[in-house]
Amino acid sequence: MVSRREGNIDDSLIGGNASTEGPDGESSESTAVTGVDIVRNHHFQETSFTKEAYKKNIRDYMKSIKGVLGRSICGAGARVTDKTLIRERAVSFNLGTSVDMSGYTPDEKLRLQQLRELRRRWLKDQELSPREPVLPPQRLWPLEEFWNKFLQNRTPWRNMVYKAYGHSIFAFTHVLIPAWIIHYYLKYHVNTKPYAIVETKPRIFPGDTILETGEIIPPMKEFPDQHH
Repeated sequence: MVSRREGNIDDSLIGGNASTEGPDGESSESTAVTGVDIVRNHHFQETSFTKEAYKKNIRDYMKSIKGVLGRSICGAGARVTDKTLIRERAVSFNLGTSVDMSGYTPDEKLRLQQLRELRRRWLKDQELSPREPVLPPQRLWPLEEFWNKFLQNRTPWRNMVYKAYGHSIFAFTHVLIPAWIIHYYLKYHVNTKPYAIVETKPRIFPGDTILETGEIIPPMKEFPDQHH
């Protein structure tokens, strides 16, 4: 049991100043209300039952929950009902604002009904229809299939090998190949000088004419001791 005061508002909670007036001054009236904490919080209303009305209501209530909780609750409910009938004078009954034995308001009942329908629909959607198209198994390339089998057991060294493979693929595709393409373009399409050709001084033989001076190279002298 708890005792509460209703109507007495603390001005400090709403930004006001506490009143300094005495009991005869102007102040909000407060009344003390005593009752069960749960009853006061949920605004339950106390009601009285006769034995016949109680039996009828509890029988309907047990039927409504039998399909949800099963038969195991029926035995325990019967024992509680018998004890309640024995000490009916010491027991008080409280109903909610909907005055319903189940404790649910009409809005709560509608919400539960909608939830049940959505759950049934969700469960029905999980079942594949015979006409449901089934995607064929994805065909992997040999290299992808190899790495999938290789990484089934993810040990540290396997992860390191796979990371090194990924970095090497990145370096090959993003660094080496672009560098080779740029080198090829500059070598064969931009550079006008023949590549890898070194110009040397041409050889001069007897009888050749020097273009700059027009001089003719005389024949070489013959030596008597020279053998051919």
